[in-house]
Amino acid sequence: MEEREVLSCLLSLGVAVFIMSQHHKLKAIPFFRILLTSFALLLLSFNFSVVEGFFWESGLNFLQHLCSGLSAILLAVWCWLMFVKKPEKESRP
Repeated sequence: MEEREVLSCLLSLGVAVFIMSQHHKLKAIPFFRILLTSFALLLLSFNFSVVEGFFWESGLNFLQHLCSGLSAILLAVWCWLMFVKKPEKESRP
């Protein structure tokens, strides 16, 4: 376990507290659930990286990288939905 891993975990826990306290306002962000799930997976990844220093290193390392990868994929999907996908045009008769 490295100091930067602990610091990343603590900072992300601070962001999680902020998200919980401002959840009602943040829900206005389009596709917020995808963004929130991405952050939750990243938070799990940071936690796994700290805990793996104490036990079950190989298993938690795998989970850390899995969560990190899934988080990145979901963030990319959110970005695509927000900035690339064009809104569907209504067909008019």
